[in-house]
Amino acid sequence: MTTESRMERRLPEILEELYLGRTPDYRDEVLAAAVRSRQRPWWTFPGRWIPVADIASRPAYAPRLPWRALTVAFLIGALLVAVGVAYLGSRQPRVPLPFGLADNGLIAYSADGDIWTADPLTGVTNAIVTGTDDDAAPVYSPDGTKIAFVRKASIDGRLAEEIVVVSGDGSNPIEVSRQPAARSSTHLEWAPDSRSLLTGVEDLSEILMLDATGLAEPRTVATDADLYPSPYQPPVGDAILISRATTEGSSMVRLDLPSGKETAVATGPNGFADARWSPDGGQIVFSSPPTTDQDSRRLFLVNADGSDVRQITSAPGVWWDIAPVWSPDGKRIAFLPYERKADFQFDVRPLRIYTLADGTVTETGPIPRDVRAANPAPGDEFVSAGEGWSFDWAPDGTSLIAFPTEGSGHPVVIDAATGESTALDAVITPTGASQVWQRIAP
Repeated sequence: MTTESRMERRLPEILEELYLGRTPDYRDEVLAAAVRSRQRPWWTFPGRWIPVADIASRPAYAPRLPWRALTVAFLIGALLVAVGVAYLGSRQPRVPLPFGLADNGLIAYSADGDIWTADPLTGVTNAIVTGTDDDAAPVYSPDGTKIAFVRKASIDGRLAEEIVVVSGDGSNPIEVSRQPAARSSTHLEWAPDSRSLLTGVEDLSEILMLDATGLAEPRTVATDADLYPSPYQPPVGDAILISRATTEGSSMVRLDLPSGKETAVATGPNGFADARWSPDGGQIVFSSPPTTDQDSRRLFLVNADGSDVRQITSAPGVWWDIAPVWSPDGKRIAFLPYERKADFQFDVRPLRIYTLADGTVTETGPIPRDVRAANPAPGDEFVSAGEGWSFDWAPDGTSLIAFPTEGSGHPVVIDAATGESTALDAVITPTGASQVWQRIAP
């Protein structure tokens, strides 16, 4: 065992003496000197505002990239770009759907070998394609932005026929097809996407597909066939209606453009004229002689798959009910009736409109309404001697437009509700009425 030393025994006593020791004699002098001396301001000490010691003692590292902040900034930038693109896209001109109701724009027509447009509300007309060539049969694209027409021109001393596409104001002409004038086109029909056209070549019974940009060569899609008006099946537009001669008479055929597959919709000995798809693609209206009345032509409806063929016009007497056209909403059919008299003479009767109820039209159901136009349907006092007219609906479905197909005459706009007609000032050359009224977005 270790014996406690003397120092250790006296340690408490020593500490107490030191704690309680007397005050130094020089304390008062030190305090007086401290009071008389001013302290230096804090800002004179660099260490107070630049921690030099801390900086010198810390190791230097390369700054870390703020990845999270950069990612957020990138996402914000991408969002701003997307919003800007959407805004710019919204500033582009809106175009209507290719089928269904739309607002009314201008009317295209040909006069004196030039292409004109007319505003049916103001009556203002403008020549948008002029020159020495003979231009005719203008047709608006479904989106209302382009016009296609037929041009007869002298090329290298030979007469030729061209299909030309221009913008709605007549600018940017593009030749999409050329052929000898003897191979004339029957009529032009736009595809629903407004990027291509169909035309029939009359002397060869060919149907051609034309690229509206002029970049691709014309393509033959059918031979030994005729093209119906408004042949495209809505809304996809990948199938068309064509007419083929058969050993039994003729056949109305649905042609699938991508595959080339053909499906007979109706076949018979009497022929099928003026076949047109309904706007929804569910039905087809056409004109044909009934089996029990070979001297007449009546209107029929058939489902798109060829089922449920039914006759929808049957007025007493011998009638040619021709040129049926669907209203844009698919609820009405307008057509031109001719009543046959002696010696194969026909009285041109007022345009008639049938209203469809639940997909059917009967004489005992919806009441037909006669719509009289001053020139196209003068009634009993006129016995036709070659006069012909073609009709089409306005895009909004409230009126129709009539064009002469023989001779010259004034286009006539007919109110579908009242039957009142207004003749436009322009005098036009014969043309069909296939999509001559510009469709614009509502």
